[in-house]
Parts: sequence; C-alpha cells; structure tokens
Amino acid sequence: MAIDWQEVLEPSRLGVDAADVHHLEIREMTDWQGDPGLAVDVVLAAPITVEQLTYELFERIRRPISDTVRQAEPDRFPYISFRTLEEWQNPEPPEDDEMADAA
Repeated sequence: MAIDWQEVLEPSRLGVDAADVHHLEIREMTDWQGDPGLAVDVVLAAPITVEQLTYELFERIRRPISDTVRQAEPDRFPYISFRTLEEWQNPEPPEDDEMADAA
C-alpha cells in the first residue's frame, strides 16, 4: 500500500509550529545510487528574516520530518531542503548558461 506522504508529513501532525512552516512540497524519488528517497521542500512561513534562519529553526523542522519518514519507510531517505515563502512565490529564472544546456 502506497504511503500518503502529504498526510503523514502534515506539519500539524509532526508538531511543527505553523508559524514556522507555510507548507511542504513532497515527491518520491530515486537517489543517484538507485535507492528510494523522498524530496521534501519546506516552504518557510513569511515573513522571515536572515537573523531568524538559524540551525535551531532548521533542526526543529528537519528532525520530525526525518524521524517520521524513517519510521514510515525505513529504506527511504529524506532529502530535505528549505526556502522562504518569497523564494517559493518568486522563483528565480535559470541562468543563461543553464538555458543553453537545456536546449
């Protein structure tokens, strides 16, 4: 039976403060070695300042996500990244050389 990661990793179920996390974007993946992974993009709540981007903030969010993924599916490794709400709403276009590589 497939795991509903959006439900399993619902921030309120993880005990993650809603003031810290706007939402999670989750997708199953396979890592470069062919092992199962889970990409979790954490979109931080706004507004957030550089001073608020601390190890303690990241760890407070990362730890319950990682622990929950490993409990639900021990062979699946969570790849967790963070971005601000502003970065999520206004993604930067690819660099010119990246556009040339894609062509």
